[in-house]
Amino acid sequence: IDAGDLKKMEELDKKWSEVENTYTTVSNGKTSLDAFASGIDQALSTYSITDDYKATYETLKKDVEAAQKDCDYEKVSDFQKVIQNLKNDISSVSLDKDYVSADDQKKLDAYSTEVEKYIKEENYAQAVTTLSSWKTDVTALKKTIDDKKAAEQAKAESEAESKRAAESKAAES
Repeated sequence: IDAGDLKKMEELDKKWSEVENTYTTVSNGKTSLDAFASGIDQALSTYSITDDYKATYETLKKDVEAAQKDCDYEKVSDFQKVIQNLKNDISSVSLDKDYVSADDQKKLDAYSTEVEKYIKEENYAQAVTTLSSWKTDVTALKKTIDDKKAAEQAKAESEAESKRAAESKAAES
């Protein structure tokens, strides 16, 4: 993350619409599965069909019910919320560009690339894991930078105080 320029987060925000579109597709898929299962029930109760077709419909219905049971559509929504919260947490950390080493910058850029890849692959669990690691590293880097700045400021104040004391002593002489 470049200090003040959260370019990678903006890129991730652009990719976010893809995640939302995927969620809509999954939700629509669930609605379609529900309608299909209901249609099978209606067909079996309404029409007189041969035993072979009835067995095929029943097998198909069992497959649809298994698909519905295997797909936890709420998890996608939960992952979206967690991903968005982590993105917000990361973007709220501002890093002073002058204190971010090239290696640290590469590491942060790698996180962005990984997260984008996982979201594109719809591997939300891994995206959350990567975002959590990213947040931890950004927070640690922020603390290191803040500590370094505080030490530099304390040193500068100490040097200024020493200089004032020397000037005061020289003026007394």
